[in-house]
Amino acid sequence: MSGYIDSTLKKLSTDPDELPALIYHPLAAGQIRVLVPNLTDGLSWTLEVSSNTDLTFDAFSYCWGPQTETFAINCNGHQLRVHHNLYTALPYLARRQLESTPAQPIWIDAVCINQADDDEKLIQIGLMNQIYTKARKVWAWLGLAKDQSYVPHILSLLPQITAYNAAVAGVPRHLKPERPAELQELSPVFWETVLHLFRNPWFERVWVVQEAALAKDITFLCGEHELSFAILSKAAADEAFTNWDLQEQGKEVDNIAPAQERHGIAYIVRNLLKDKEDKLHDHQGRVRLLKNPLHAISIMADNLKCFAPQDRILGALALLKEMDPYSMHDYGSNSTAKLYIRFSQYILSTSVRDFRWWRYINSSFGLMRTKELPSWVPDLHHQISPHVCHPNKDIAGFCHRDTTPYQASTLTTAFATGNRLDEIALRARVVDEIGMVHPIIPKMLEPTYYYDTKVQRHEEAFTSVIEMVDWETTVAEAALIQGSGENKSVSAVNTSYGRVTMDTYWRTFLRDEGIDGEIELNEATWHDVWDRLREMASILRKSRELLRMVKAGELDYNTPQGEVYTPAELALLDLEPWKQLHVNPMYAILVNVGSLRDRLLFNTRDGRFGFTSKGVQTGDLLCVLNGSPTPHVVRKTSDREGEERYQFVGDAYVHELMHGEVDDMRIEERELVFV
Repeated sequence: MSGYIDSTLKKLSTDPDELPALIYHPLAAGQIRVLVPNLTDGLSWTLEVSSNTDLTFDAFSYCWGPQTETFAINCNGHQLRVHHNLYTALPYLARRQLESTPAQPIWIDAVCINQADDDEKLIQIGLMNQIYTKARKVWAWLGLAKDQSYVPHILSLLPQITAYNAAVAGVPRHLKPERPAELQELSPVFWETVLHLFRNPWFERVWVVQEAALAKDITFLCGEHELSFAILSKAAADEAFTNWDLQEQGKEVDNIAPAQERHGIAYIVRNLLKDKEDKLHDHQGRVRLLKNPLHAISIMADNLKCFAPQDRILGALALLKEMDPYSMHDYGSNSTAKLYIRFSQYILSTSVRDFRWWRYINSSFGLMRTKELPSWVPDLHHQISPHVCHPNKDIAGFCHRDTTPYQASTLTTAFATGNRLDEIALRARVVDEIGMVHPIIPKMLEPTYYYDTKVQRHEEAFTSVIEMVDWETTVAEAALIQGSGENKSVSAVNTSYGRVTMDTYWRTFLRDEGIDGEIELNEATWHDVWDRLREMASILRKSRELLRMVKAGELDYNTPQGEVYTPAELALLDLEPWKQLHVNPMYAILVNVGSLRDRLLFNTRDGRFGFTSKGVQTGDLLCVLNGSPTPHVVRKTSDREGEERYQFVGDAYVHELMHGEVDDMRIEERELVFV
């Protein structure tokens, strides 16, 4: 077969370049194009037009790959240029399609849709739920492995690999059973091929989710080899597979990247949509995973990749229509902003009872946003790091799973669309006003830096501790009713904002979580940790000066530590306790403080303390929107036609406003219109 592939690929790469360019002709309503391999040479293709209602055909699912280089193929006796990944797949597809008599047509988006015609693209994208549902079979292309000869061996071992994963899941490494003999001492090249299959870019692409989920029958192709969709998808999403052989045997091959949610999305969605019982709700009455468009689009935006921002919606449109046949009829737009606005209005209007509704709103408060988007519309193309707050995209995610979930308002969410496309209306109570915004938290290093032996890392650690201590001292002196450190007895007065007690202060930093694993965190712990850090910072300043003196030749490098440090200072510089991080309250507190790195702390006019998204300013309003799990900071913007309008700044954590306290306050409820 290799000779056949080599000869046909050679023909593809030469003859078509001399042909005139293919010209597409408009399609009538309900028509699609399909490719049929020519029987004369097996690789030249005929592009035919047909109604998708009376045609038997296959469909193709693949990653477009790099767009910079194209290759010519022979289509209807004319030249058509395709990208590399499709170019390498065509010989293998042609051979399979020719196994049927007559030759089986196949639908491939890059060829069967006129990519230069935006109107046609939108119409054909609207038909994709019908195309992938009707296709006899969907072929999912994984490309060619570096060494294809290993693929059959891997396929034969897949059942053993998945069985071993199931056996060791959750088992400590030292208690894991020995691997079967056939899974031991496998070559590095074998594992490179496994990486090609298990962490293939196909699993990370937005478009493939709907293509895989809607297919009657789907099979992976890796060159000439066919792979079971169910077995490979399950293995690709299996956390237990991560590094299970490579780390133990020290193979000279890149470690297998940890399984992420994205590696299993296509597999999960397909299984749920194909659920014959079609159970719409779980035992708690909530809509099942991915049985509604809100959850589908949220996890696809968070985990999957695409080239163009509009593909976040268009790449899921067929799936959305399968979930809700009445969804997104008016999706046609060349403007990404308008597409996102229309989709967000649809989501917010139809999913207001969904527990993910506020999470969708809060996805709007990222670190990077398209300027044309209203403040309530998430930028779905920038929903992963470094474009969103870390480690929790929304503040509701800070709530420890073992504690009562945040629910700032116990009222029912009241949502309405506004008079213009970019407006929505929500009921709310304005509680307070931002009076003071504190400096941004300095960069924190990974904990291992603090006991690393490398001089460069020591210097970085010195700087990190000093900057963190200086920052906390500045915040404490500005935020507290009384100053911190040596000024604890000095009262400070500022009429522009209200100061807070130490109890409110430390509880806000720790989100009122008193336990972190085995460690009890309280006010005494807070003081002990920061007192020690201040002492360490003082000594580290001294150490940094000593390093400067050594570099300048002013101090001998071999000077004994006992001559430059006191015994107390040497004890504080002992970094060994830092290695016991899981029982170290200093580490627990710094992790909590460091988790605010993408947010800003504030005091309010009436003496509240909290944090919200970057961009908050004095004069912004603190409000609690009906039904919201957290407070929000909003900003009054220009009036429209004499009516007030507001913009979201971000969700917020505010001590003593997280569990329905506002419902007991006598604050007038009113409608806020957001743009």
